[in-house]
Amino acid sequence: MPFNNDSLDLREIKLSIMLYRLLLIILIAASGCKISSHTGDKGFNHIFNGQSLEGWEGDPAYWRVEDGVLVGEVTSQTILKQNTFLIWQGGEPADFELKLD
Repeated sequence: MPFNNDSLDLREIKLSIMLYRLLLIILIAASGCKISSHTGDKGFNHIFNGQSLEGWEGDPAYWRVEDGVLVGEVTSQTILKQNTFLIWQGGEPADFELKLD
């Protein structure tokens, strides 16, 4: 069936965009952002302790720590009605450099 502009309404497009954004956030969170035990990170502050969501705000129905990694997951029991985020609450960063292991 050829693409028809009338076949998609604005609500479906917005939902698709929201789901793609959520997927991107989940992929980034689950991509192995494991805490490092490196002591050579002079001048860097760890914002994730690798054990808990301490210092972070997010709905625990979707966010957790598993094996030292931040995990965001949507299941059939936790379908989203709107975007959800995991937000660091440890202050307001200025100019920063993000290092991931």
